[in-house]
Amino acid sequence: MTTTATRLNVGVIGAGFVATSVHIPFLKGLETANVVAVADSVPGRASAAASRYAIPLHTSDYRTLLANEDIQVIDICTPPQSHAQIAIEAVGAGKDVILEKPLAMNLREFDSISGALGRATDSHIGLVLNLRYMPLVHSVVQMLHSGRLGEVRGASALIRTAAPAVDWFTDDVLSRYGVLYDYLPHILDVVMWALQATPISVRCAASSSGSRGYYLIIEMRSPLTGVCSLLVDVAWTSATSIRSLQFWGTERDLFVDLQDQFSYLGRGHLTPIKRGEEFARRMAALAKRTAGGRFSIKYGAMVYHRDLLSDFLAAFAARRCPRVSLAEGFHHVAVIDAAVRSHTEDRAVAVSAGPLVLR
Repeated sequence: MTTTATRLNVGVIGAGFVATSVHIPFLKGLETANVVAVADSVPGRASAAASRYAIPLHTSDYRTLLANEDIQVIDICTPPQSHAQIAIEAVGAGKDVILEKPLAMNLREFDSISGALGRATDSHIGLVLNLRYMPLVHSVVQMLHSGRLGEVRGASALIRTAAPAVDWFTDDVLSRYGVLYDYLPHILDVVMWALQATPISVRCAASSSGSRGYYLIIEMRSPLTGVCSLLVDVAWTSATSIRSLQFWGTERDLFVDLQDQFSYLGRGHLTPIKRGEEFARRMAALAKRTAGGRFSIKYGAMVYHRDLLSDFLAAFAARRCPRVSLAEGFHHVAVIDAAVRSHTEDRAVAVSAGPLVLR
């Protein structure tokens, strides 16, 4: 017997790049989603998105979507400074929420979202961390738990991405620390998920790039490593994107390229031969993506939004907590909050332990 999947009506708030290039196209392609409305405060942006994707309703006031009883799911694709307010109102209106990372600007906002969710009778929040759905990341988790690295002593990350749209910079904190709210949550999530780690403290200093770059030393506690460090060099740049991780073991090191989507185990220094092998692996990964066609090349790692959004909608339809929930994003907010304080106060800052919300 064939069963028909539950189709949920989705209203999208924010019609910028991530909404119109990623969320809306993937939602429109899912049998479980019906995109019925889009809102954006920038004049003309919501109407342009509605026209492009044949969305019946467009408005400049997102509260119109929250008041619409036919909409079950709100997809928040706005800049970080508005996440908490919209999420709180959406949960208060009885909606399930898809929320782009980071879920909040600081721990005070997190507490407000947590409180609103605790008061809600049947709402859930799914946090957009699409790398959780990347096969490469799953293979990294398996490799770290296999013992092939020996004892994992720590990790490092190099992040170079382009700055987002200018409407991020209407907030003073984002104008100064915006790079910490951009791709860093993805890196934190991959490392903490892979190592089952909990952050302890953060030391943050500006790099030579000034407000567009920072160095972070994040002390973590993991059942795999004990206490270890994650060293992060993160900056906005107009150059080629670099999103890489390296896990350091007593026997081998694991290099992970999240941009070109490949990994390899190494040992010792990068000799010319090893660099050649790295280049060959990179080209093989590119060839694999090319074989996937224009779709794979265009979306790259963003293609995993499709699986994430599908999974979230299935969870909402079943009235259960999504796989990547509010609790998953707490430590990202806590680390960023501590990093901002660390840079401001010029000292290491302890990361708040929480309470965690499970819905």
